[in-house]
Amino acid sequence: MSFRPYAPPTLPSALRAFLSTEPYQFPERARALAEKAALIAVIGSPGVAPPAAPDYAVESTLPYVPPSAMAEANVTAQLPAVQSVYESTRYGEAQVFPVQYAGAGSQLVLQRPQGGKRTLLIIVNDLAVGVIRVCFDANATAALGVPIAAGGNMFLDAAVPQQNVFVFSPNAGQVTVCYQNSPIPS
Repeated sequence: MSFRPYAPPTLPSALRAFLSTEPYQFPERARALAEKAALIAVIGSPGVAPPAAPDYAVESTLPYVPPSAMAEANVTAQLPAVQSVYESTRYGEAQVFPVQYAGAGSQLVLQRPQGGKRTLLIIVNDLAVGVIRVCFDANATAALGVPIAAGGNMFLDAAVPQQNVFVFSPNAGQVTVCYQNSPIPS
């Protein structure tokens, strides 16, 4: 009884047989897989040289370019230049101003933007004691509006209301308002 070891077909020939019998939609990927398979077969078999020229049964519209020729051609020189991205809607002229209260009451502190959009709104309660209330498109009162505690603030930068801004103060003091409008069409 003679012993003959089993020798499976090499990976490149098996892959070639698969590619020649099965319809393949991505010829570039098939080519890359076949090249990797050939390298794996060469690495595993000492003394076997890699194939001199690729022999693939794959129709392709792209010409085969060896990796050495790609490096020589300086492929990166053919890429388009990098373009800077400037998002004009995120920039504008910021305005900061104090609003003085002689006593309890509500004031219109900021009108609806004209010819653009408000992209930032900050209201700071500078009162030592007392909760101010902020309301949009309605007169703020002691019971109506978003409360801001003494020393607190309201910071709106992602979804900024475009309405008129009213602030109610329960006593004399100051409220600071900061806003930014950008020239975005309304």
